[in-house]
Amino acid sequence: MVEFAVSDNRADGLAITEAFRQASDDDVRNAMNAMSNPTDVDSLKFYIIPSSWFVKAWRLFGARSEDDVDENWRESIGSIQNIELLNIEHEVTSDEEDPAEDQQKKMFEKLHLRMAKNLQEGKIMSELEHTKDYFFLGASAWLLVKEKFGFDGLELERPCVTNAANGSLEIQLKLEESNGTTPKLITIPPSGRFAYEKVMSSKVSNTVAIISEGTNGNASRMPNVTTSNPGAIIPFNSTSKSKNGKSANEPEDSNDQDMETDSQPMAGRKRHASGLGNIGNTCFMNSTLQCLAHTEPLLHYFLSGEYQADLNKDNPLGTGGELASEFANLVREMWGIPIRRHGVVTSSSLSAVYPRQFKQCVGRHAEQFMGYDQHDSQEFATYLLDALHEDTNRVTKKPYIEKPEKVKDESDDDAANKAWELHLKREDSRVLENFMGQVKSRLECCTANCDRVSTTFDPFMYLSVPIPGETDRQLKITFVPLEPNEKPRNFELTVPKTAAMGKVFSMLNDELIALGVRSDPIPLHDFVAVDVWSHEIFSWYQLDSDLDRIRETDTTFIFELDPQNEISIESKKRSDAPDDVEKSLSKVSDRSRVNLDVETLTSLNKNDHWQSEIEKYVKVSHTVYILFNEKRGTVEDRLHFYNKLKIFLEQCQKEVEDHEESSAKTDAVKDDDEMKDEGGNDGDGDGKTAADAGEIQGLIDRTDASPTFTNVKTQRDVEILGFCANKIRQLILKLITDKKNLYSDGITIQISMRKHKTAYSSSTKLATPIALRIPSTMTVYGLRKELAKRLSRSLQSDLKDRANNSAGSADTLEDKSRPMNGDHVFGSPELSIMRQVPLSFDRKDGTSYGGTRTTYNSKQLGMLEKTHDGEGTMADPNDDAEMAYVADILGPLGNVTLEWPGDLCDRCFDEVEYENVEESTTEEDGKKEEKAVTNVLDCIEKYCQMEQLEETEMWYCNQCQQHVRAWKQFHLYRAPPILIIHLKRFHYSARTHRRDKITSFIDFPLRGLDLTKLVSSYTEEGKPIYDCYGVSNHYGGLGGGHYTAHILDEDGSWNYYDDTRMTKAEEKEVLSEAAYVLYYRRQDVPFERNVAFPTPEAIPPLPPAPAAIEGEPTNAMGNDESDLSSNVSTFGVVADDEDDMAVDGDSKADSSPVESMDAEIDIAGFTNEDFPPLQ
Repeated sequence: MVEFAVSDNRADGLAITEAFRQASDDDVRNAMNAMSNPTDVDSLKFYIIPSSWFVKAWRLFGARSEDDVDENWRESIGSIQNIELLNIEHEVTSDEEDPAEDQQKKMFEKLHLRMAKNLQEGKIMSELEHTKDYFFLGASAWLLVKEKFGFDGLELERPCVTNAANGSLEIQLKLEESNGTTPKLITIPPSGRFAYEKVMSSKVSNTVAIISEGTNGNASRMPNVTTSNPGAIIPFNSTSKSKNGKSANEPEDSNDQDMETDSQPMAGRKRHASGLGNIGNTCFMNSTLQCLAHTEPLLHYFLSGEYQADLNKDNPLGTGGELASEFANLVREMWGIPIRRHGVVTSSSLSAVYPRQFKQCVGRHAEQFMGYDQHDSQEFATYLLDALHEDTNRVTKKPYIEKPEKVKDESDDDAANKAWELHLKREDSRVLENFMGQVKSRLECCTANCDRVSTTFDPFMYLSVPIPGETDRQLKITFVPLEPNEKPRNFELTVPKTAAMGKVFSMLNDELIALGVRSDPIPLHDFVAVDVWSHEIFSWYQLDSDLDRIRETDTTFIFELDPQNEISIESKKRSDAPDDVEKSLSKVSDRSRVNLDVETLTSLNKNDHWQSEIEKYVKVSHTVYILFNEKRGTVEDRLHFYNKLKIFLEQCQKEVEDHEESSAKTDAVKDDDEMKDEGGNDGDGDGKTAADAGEIQGLIDRTDASPTFTNVKTQRDVEILGFCANKIRQLILKLITDKKNLYSDGITIQISMRKHKTAYSSSTKLATPIALRIPSTMTVYGLRKELAKRLSRSLQSDLKDRANNSAGSADTLEDKSRPMNGDHVFGSPELSIMRQVPLSFDRKDGTSYGGTRTTYNSKQLGMLEKTHDGEGTMADPNDDAEMAYVADILGPLGNVTLEWPGDLCDRCFDEVEYENVEESTTEEDGKKEEKAVTNVLDCIEKYCQMEQLEETEMWYCNQCQQHVRAWKQFHLYRAPPILIIHLKRFHYSARTHRRDKITSFIDFPLRGLDLTKLVSSYTEEGKPIYDCYGVSNHYGGLGGGHYTAHILDEDGSWNYYDDTRMTKAEEKEVLSEAAYVLYYRRQDVPFERNVAFPTPEAIPPLPPAPAAIEGEPTNAMGNDESDLSSNVSTFGVVADDEDDMAVDGDSKADSSPVESMDAEIDIAGFTNEDFPPLQ
């Protein structure tokens, strides 16, 4: 048989004990030498270690033989955690009192530096006492224990000084560690050693007793351990009293005992639960754990050990019962109930518990909570309750069940009960019994003529309710109708903050229909929204534009536009009807007078080589650049060049024909071979024929006389130039077609106004601009007619008559399509005014029209020039400038300005009437009353309101067979005994991917939250009336924050838990803007605190924790956290009162949530080398 070497834990432990004694002896000799030789004092150092570790290690250091050493001494003792003694608090400065989101980064940098400084300086808390909270080790002993047991990287080294008065040797603490104005001095006994054995004898026996597994309950043999009654392991905390007021440790009369101990050891819980230490951004977990640790049904279930009978270790959705067991251990430690861990039974009477093993267990089974990142307390509560449920689920094999849907003619009660029973076939636990409610979910298809409705009854463990109004905003807009006789209307719409402009258009339609202004909704694409600033349109908004672009101070107008379908039909007429230029260009044949060989044609067509070829025949190269540059050249420029080229080619062709006739007469006398050689079709290697190889003098003379063209000497040059002319013609035809089709749906433009007072004064902006949608066929004169129609209400009737009479007798053109010939036909009175107003334009894209050969000059639009006296001529509809297409000149979103002459404006334009706006109020608006404060009932009612699904969460309708934005609505059907209400303060938009925090105050009752009007089904005994017992608070913003908890005490007062610190709180402090998750208990749920719970001897031993997963986080020394034997620490406020944990209700600053925000910073595993030197 092969024998394997097995580590002898007992022998190793005894070896460490002997080494510790030798190291201690060395330290004693060093101290004695320093007493006799003062020069050695400076080199003498002592090191502080926490009492929580030293008490456990003392049992090992006192061993005399291997039998005195416990087999599991490594797990029992664990590593040294000096951070428990440090003071990492800080004073709240003025810039930290209000942790606004914009100050988060700066504030947390300060906190990090302050904590780094505290860790470097190693300041322990001033209220800690020697031999009670900490002990001293010499340099040799410290070197040994930190190597053998590991520590958190913090060495609390203290120097020694000589007392000048009596010559004694003293350990000097830091000034900040002393309560007085001078540093505290700890005198070293003359023997050179502290007599810790006298202190440790009582500490060990009162703290822990070792129960050896498999030894019939007899205590292991450990030094200084007195167990008069091996069954009564650890007396529960002295704060727990019996009915007669005596301490539980004091003898009581048999007839007046609070609990029986004859059958099994029992323990009562502490007056207050311990605080929870922040082990690196775990305030979110601490806040949730405090609320759940004060949830009576859950607390009793885990403290009593009843959960062990329900552990479902084979559930693949659970943690194998591990998380439930760790949660039970943690709450028992928090309440001072003894626990068993690795065979060691411990009890905590201290004020702080560090949930390291619980945190590690959560990280193993939920990767999102691994490490030390910040998290959401509500998300953690959701995960924890679900995990506890799965770990204690009484259903071991879950049957497959389809989600039931309410059928036609089925009552709500029947459908709800059926869904409830089916759910219990898969999910059944004590957790669900207390936290699970039922909600009725209704989905209705939004498609017209579809009556599909889906109703289901779903379970819930918490209500995540929206905050009314906080996700909405008030948007003031002015609606300008298309009908000129309708006045603009002001509206104030309540719209979602994350909505797009299309949502505003939809809500505006609802308002118009409610007012009776419209009977049918206006198509959304027939609206345009703009921001008006200084009488001009500053911004244009599209259907998908975010509302956050609109500020509260912006002036927003929404214009109704001409229907899109009508504009498209009108614009299509232009593309269908060719103009004269197109007709003339289309008549020319592509192969006219071009007789080039295939090789030359291929070369010219390849990569549009003809465009560079034509440069050889043009004298000014810039002309070619303009010709082929779409941004610089215009159709008119290209057409002008083409016409000159066509004339030049005709002249050159005539020269070629004359040359051919002359050559034919001359060559007739030559022999047949020579004529064949000179006039044949065979080409040489260059692709040139014999006919075109020679230069023609007539072409040379014609070229020399041309101001534009050059280098045309042979017939081949003429043919190449003719080929290029055909290409230019095709290019012009394409540009004309593209230009006509460019705005096939019309364009939207801006109409603004200016008034010119005198010839020497500058113009002034006038009135609100107008947004128009015009077809591509609209001319400048057609725009005048459209403006006459749109401004008819503000052109006063008497002024119209005067303007009409001043123009002489005229025919009234009531039909816009009626042709107008000559200056003697002025049209309607409104049109006669518009024909006297000069127009100018600006393109949105900034394209310059200067220097081009167009019918308009610079920025003048139409034939009229700017004037101040209004005595100019009237616009002629037959003028070329008035017949130009507006779309071609302006482009989309261009601006046309009415340059009003001062006199004409004063006589004909009524600005007051033009700016007249109606206020719109509906009957519903009149009934609205401003509520001073939003309460939690408003949030629940908002949760139950009908709303339409967003595009990112569309529902599939099996009747329409498509995904639709269905209408959904929730109704509370059953209310659970414990109701968790999550206020959705963190709002996320799936469309904009933005996340914001709502910091508004939400009022909620601490007693008597009545939900009887909102819950459909309940019994008389279980009315949904709730009392609040816990609140999880969040301070700060999205960049960083801090979680705390308010907990209801059994006497009706409130306690404030801020990680390790617990203080008393007033009710008004519970109701704050920081309230995030509310915990309510139904009034019929029993509330009992004076209950005794069995100690670990009566509870079966917990299963050993599984091996650590590879890659799991470890402590600073690389040891797995499972080596730590207890969560208990003395960090925080120490209990110094017989009945209560020490609380501080006098200082408001002590309970400030900001004061512990530095605990969010990851402090686990930091060493002095982790921080840079502080300047």
